[in-house]
Amino acid sequence: MEPYQIQAILEMLIPATAVVMGLGILSWTWVRTRTAKYGSAEVAKLTEAVKQIEDRVDGMQEELGYVHERLDFTERVLTHVADDQGAGPPELPKH
Repeated sequence: MEPYQIQAILEMLIPATAVVMGLGILSWTWVRTRTAKYGSAEVAKLTEAVKQIEDRVDGMQEELGYVHERLDFTERVLTHVADDQGAGPPELPKH
């Protein structure tokens, strides 16, 4: 790697690092002010709400996986039926 390439990378990394650090400081400040403003009871409620949302998302991901498996099976059946269409009555494969 040429020296000018290293210099260009460093020139991009320095502002990017500053932005990430700034966002971290802002996030930390925001959390601290919310905790102070709302108290620990409200933070606990928000934490529980986030946990419930995470649980629902996990359930939806599992259901989506199941639907995806069924869609794959259906596509295989339809492909099999389309391939055998001229060879007599179609026989559906068993899952």
